Amino acid sequence: MEGHYQTLGVSTSASIDEIRSVFLEKSVASHPDRHPGNLSASVTFKKLNEAFVEVLKDLQSEIEDEDEDSEMAIKLGDLLPGEVDIKGSGMAISIEHPKLWKQAMRAEYPTAVVGKQRKNSNTGLKMKYAKGSTGTRFTIRFKLKGNDDLTYKTALSIYDCDLMVVTGPSYYIWIINNYKDLKRVVQEMYNEKMAKETDDNGDQDDKTAGEQEEAPVSMVSESSNCCYKDCGKMVGLLEKLSEQVESMGSSLEKLVESQKEIVEKLGGDTLDGDESAENSRYEDLKEWLEGFCKENMVPKDPTAPAHTTQVEKVASEGAEGSGKSN
Repeated sequence: MEGHYQTLGVSTSASIDEIRSVFLEKSVASHPDRHPGNLSASVTFKKLNEAFVEVLKDLQSEIEDEDEDSEMAIKLGDLLPGEVDIKGSGMAISIEHPKLWKQAMRAEYPTAVVGKQRKNSNTGLKMKYAKGSTGTRFTIRFKLKGNDDLTYKTALSIYDCDLMVVTGPSYYIWIINNYKDLKRVVQEMYNEKMAKETDDNGDQDDKTAGEQEEAPVSMVSESSNCCYKDCGKMVGLLEKLSEQVESMGSSLEKLVESQKEIVEKLGGDTLDGDESAENSRYEDLKEWLEGFCKENMVPKDPTAPAHTTQVEKVASEGAEGSGKSN
């Protein structure tokens, strides 16, 4: 492990910030793009990348049992956020909100060459973690912060399976220089999106609550009107029915009383052949019967002449028969 510290040119007691600064300085100085065709520079660049990764892993192993929220753990997480493939010159990083990452990449690198990532890429990391998954590939050019003398190139593939794979010789320079800031941008985009959705849901809930508060009043009003109308009709019908029942009861009572009177009138002592007395009794009965019919019987045809009811007809025929007999 000391050999990796020696490759970087730092002591084993160096701080993480010092290690990062030294690595960035030396890797930029030996970058293949600065030395086209220089094999020695390319080899040195690769050795620096490998040494940096191994030193970071060594530091991580020392804090595995410590607080993961410590300052050193956070810094190491930013410098080594995923699994590195030294041979393939790349890193696979688990991410959240891949759609927002794509939006952030387009906004940050408007000149990037964007295309679909092959499902069956032969890159080791992509074969291991993203085989069969769809993704979007961004080929970008970027510059170091505060250093405009050289443009670096790298490729980022963002997969729908919450994975980002950074490849190319400059992959670690981009991670050190840009990953942390872009991750923060994505998180801010997500927070803003959630806040907007919360506000929209709150407005919708308020609207729905208002509608629910108003709805019962309207429903009660409409149902009450219907009930009042129906009840009013029912009460009217009951009142009419009650009147009819009462009238029928009165008529029945009168009929019962009338029957008693008829029995009394017809059931008296014989008049011993007194024809005038019989005629007088008959006339009294006829007069009473006509009065009862006029009071309680309704003619079927209002335009018909008097004495059209069956009772009155019988009474009339009886009178005519009596006249003939006389």
